[in-house]
Amino acid sequence: CGGLFVKRKEENDMALARILGYAVNQDGRSNGLTAPNGPSQVRLIKDALTKAQISGDDVNMIEAHGTGT
Repeated sequence: CGGLFVKRKEENDMALARILGYAVNQDGRSNGLTAPNGPSQVRLIKDALTKAQISGDDVNMIEAHGTGT
């Protein structure tokens, strides 16, 4: 589940951000429902960077959500 909120462009509006890539996964096996699966999360980030055709050094902000956050 996710959302993207946009507004109509008005005169002199500047773009504040652009979504270049995204990725979605299910964390897989871990020690519990709220425990992260590190390798799964690394794959997720690499997938998003690949789709965006950028490196991690180019990222200014990440918005993420998971159970227990």
